[in-house]
Amino acid sequence: MATKKTSINSDIHAVIELNGKQYLVKTNQVLRVDKLPAKVGETINVSQVLLTINGEDTQIGTPFLNSVSVILKHDKIVPGEKIEIRKFKAKSRYRRHAGHRQDYSQIVVSAINLN
Repeated sequence: MATKKTSINSDIHAVIELNGKQYLVKTNQVLRVDKLPAKVGETINVSQVLLTINGEDTQIGTPFLNSVSVILKHDKIVPGEKIEIRKFKAKSRYRRHAGHRQDYSQIVVSAINLN
């Protein structure tokens, strides 16, 4: 029976694909990513791992590694920076002001599973 190697030390790095973007992660790292459909407190198992670095040992996927996964914990939803949109036309009393604040998901990398 094969046993899974779960990384507890922070020397193991992995490149994962999440929401169409790539992130370099390591264990216990806190990331702010685009809002995820998962609920707060859920664990997310990401199997789309492109690369792992474990000291001298590097594995590169074509495009993904088959037996490697990264476990993430959805910590909370945090608001981003406020973006202000202003429109102005001179001599016509035309002024418009709007704002937008994007929501992001804060996630914590729980483990990197190597097989």
